[in-house]
Amino acid sequence: MISGKNKEAGKDPHYFALLECMDNDGCMVCRLLERQVERIIDSLRYEKIDDFEVRRSIHQSGGFCREHALQVLEKGDPLVHAIIYSRLFEQKAEALRLEVNLIRRRGHRNRGKRLESSGGFREDGVPGCLICQAERELEKRVLPLIPIFFAQDEAFRDAFKVSGHLCVPHLEAVFAYSKAHSEVKDIISVQIEKYAILANHLREIERKFDYRYCGEASCEEERKAWKLAVALWTGN
Repeated sequence: MISGKNKEAGKDPHYFALLECMDNDGCMVCRLLERQVERIIDSLRYEKIDDFEVRRSIHQSGGFCREHALQVLEKGDPLVHAIIYSRLFEQKAEALRLEVNLIRRRGHRNRGKRLESSGGFREDGVPGCLICQAERELEKRVLPLIPIFFAQDEAFRDAFKVSGHLCVPHLEAVFAYSKAHSEVKDIISVQIEKYAILANHLREIERKFDYRYCGEASCEEERKAWKLAVALWTGN
């Protein structure tokens, strides 16, 4: 049994990681994933890009997805991008060259044929974006633990009630990943109440846009409710 007073809780690094990610501005699992992505990108920039196996994995998988590619781009590291994209564009150029030669050999029958997606962008059987893979693996490890920590650890439970949030996608995933649904029931009940409060704040925003009530002041929770709503609905 895990307890806030029991040293066993400290043996799982995800326990304290989740506690640190609890805030009233978004989903704690999303926060945890954001930190993971930041660590991966920093590691890539400062050491991992020199690792041959890492570079080969990136090239075999066709690079990063759009979202993570833009996050890496924001760091502004020309060398990392040169190393990654030089090979990717060499692969793509070779693949396109093969496609063009194939069309030429087929002659008039295929004149005007659209170039098809081909090898050289992502090797067959290789998963996509490595950062996306790391996010999915972390989710699979963490999501089943949340209801266990909530049910068995008073400190975790109290912290979640005060400042914890789960977005709709991650709340549903917690239920899907959990073997003991009785442990999920209480955490869902807490989150239902939080969603209801958020909905009330949003209704107040809507009401105060009416000219009859526009002079009424908004509380801090109302001022940030619309952004929190997007984060908790989409899992951003």
